Amino acid sequence: MAPGAGVITARLSEELARLEADGAAPLDKLDGLLTVYLRTLADNPTLSRVFLVEVYAAGPRAIRQRRDALESFVDLVAETHRGSQGMLGTEPWQRTAAEVLVDAVSSRVTTAVALGETADLWALHEPMMRFAARVLDPTRPAVTTPEPR
Repeated sequence: MAPGAGVITARLSEELARLEADGAAPLDKLDGLLTVYLRTLADNPTLSRVFLVEVYAAGPRAIRQRRDALESFVDLVAETHRGSQGMLGTEPWQRTAAEVLVDAVSSRVTTAVALGETADLWALHEPMMRFAARVLDPTRPAVTTPEPR
């Protein structure tokens, strides 16, 4: 795994272990992972640019390392809902939800970093968590579509 990916994965793993030890709820664990991910990237703009943007110019080996890092992120996201009967969890049929969430986060973050907006990554936190909460918690009210004008 690329050095930058190792730093990020280690921080995410540490945060998940801390949250599990504290008895955090599944959505709070997911929030904690997203918080650490965004802050780590925002605090390390050079690492972020290399890991998220320039990796594609580095060739197939580096791209595979990035893919492996994303798979580790997927595993951690799935772990936040271990034992859940909802759409996110550690069962094979629940992994798709973790993959979709990580792909969405990765896409938004990569675009922001490529545009030089690394310092603004935190702005992605609230809308991403609001989306995740509504999708993953069936007790929350459904998202309503505004009336067309």
